[in-house]
Amino acid sequence: MVRFHWPVEGGHSAWVPSGGMKVDEAAGVRHITLDMELAGQNETVMSLLTVPGDYLDATKVSPLGIVLGHGSDAEGSWRGPLLERLAGALAAQGHVVMRYYCPLKEQRRHRIFEKAFDVAATSPYARPVAKWAFVGFDNGARIAAGVGSKVGARGTGLLAGFALLSYPLLDPAPPPPKQKLGAVPPADSVGPLTKLNELRLPALFVCGEFDRLCPGARLKETLAEVLPDVDVRVVVLEGLSGRFCVPGTKDLAEEVAQQVVGHVRTFVAALSQAGGMAACPLPKAAELEPSVRPLPDVPESPKREASPEVEEEPEPPPPARRASAAAGHGGRAAAARGPAAAPPHPGMRQQIPPGMVAVVGPHGQPMLVPAAMAGNPAAQQQLLFLQQQMMAAHMQQQQQKQQQQQQHASGMPTPQQQMQMQMAILQAQMAAAAARPAAAAAQQPQQAAPVQQQQQQQAAPMAVDPQ
Repeated sequence: MVRFHWPVEGGHSAWVPSGGMKVDEAAGVRHITLDMELAGQNETVMSLLTVPGDYLDATKVSPLGIVLGHGSDAEGSWRGPLLERLAGALAAQGHVVMRYYCPLKEQRRHRIFEKAFDVAATSPYARPVAKWAFVGFDNGARIAAGVGSKVGARGTGLLAGFALLSYPLLDPAPPPPKQKLGAVPPADSVGPLTKLNELRLPALFVCGEFDRLCPGARLKETLAEVLPDVDVRVVVLEGLSGRFCVPGTKDLAEEVAQQVVGHVRTFVAALSQAGGMAACPLPKAAELEPSVRPLPDVPESPKREASPEVEEEPEPPPPARRASAAAGHGGRAAAARGPAAAPPHPGMRQQIPPGMVAVVGPHGQPMLVPAAMAGNPAAQQQLLFLQQQMMAAHMQQQQQKQQQQQQHASGMPTPQQQMQMQMAILQAQMAAAAARPAAAAAQQPQQAAPVQQQQQQQAAPMAVDPQ
């Protein structure tokens, strides 16, 4: 049973499960859990739509919607304190806010971000929404810029601007899935920003003063070079790291979170106004005065501690493109370039058996293969498939063993003991059934003897004496 169900695109749809709407009376908003279908994937993707409390009144819903992209730590950031406050504050302002959860690799997150946008734009909750702003945190900011350039190139006019929080400017961006052979991988994340200049849409950058991946001087230089035709606003939070925390810590202070939310709300409000960015009080990029203070001699705040990325099930590519897709998926064209050395795990070199080599597998994971398979991606895929089957069989055996141990501990007979008891009962029943005809045959002569004696006595008086 679902509350709402609507088609999105390509024969796929999204829906709200029963009980999926939660009311936050204190914030005056409603959180709506969504399930999104994806092509080539059996499981749905979880997402969350936050809407104003009186969303049924179209006049109370802003014509500007928001899509939020979480950071590299999907588990800790998609419903973390920063994005929770952002979604609640923007929804309380009347905006429809869409979030998603994707612990997969960044190339996959691009697709999920775009899918979340499509689902939100076609949902019955966003009928009054005419334009959308993309907001991203950490590598979610890089994803928002990449997806935004793709959506903007369609010429639909659905985008209004970008708010990029703690943009990982110096962090190398993942290479595109269809990167040409011999192409140099990106050395930073400037590439996703270059295409935004063609859209001419306003952008907001918020970063910490001591953000090692987005220093103020490099950010100002990059924005002047790649976004000369864009109205860019920049806010640098004094004394904070890339995660908007005090350097060396990982706790987001409440006042800092409110400060970041306030800057985003100011930017979004300017996008919603008829006058646009002309009345926006946030400083322009050209006015940025980079900090000259040295970086603190403490470890960087754990901004880039990504949650464990789950390997997604690869979509079945067309037969003609199967080889190229296998080469580009997750392994960054490793199959096309030949064998690649896997990142050495601590102690792995000492554990490699003779005749085996470490390579990067079809899905980008390190694996051991025979030396003859080092340059054969198809054989590596088959070996990986067999290993997965063996692992599944081993796990099933372990589960059965665990169930037997639990039954033994609780005093219940195991399935083998139950079968032995049933066989013993069946054998006893068969022996009893076989003994019944013999007993009946033994009783029949005993019953026939008295009858014969009675017949002889009755016939005796009628006998004739020959004398």
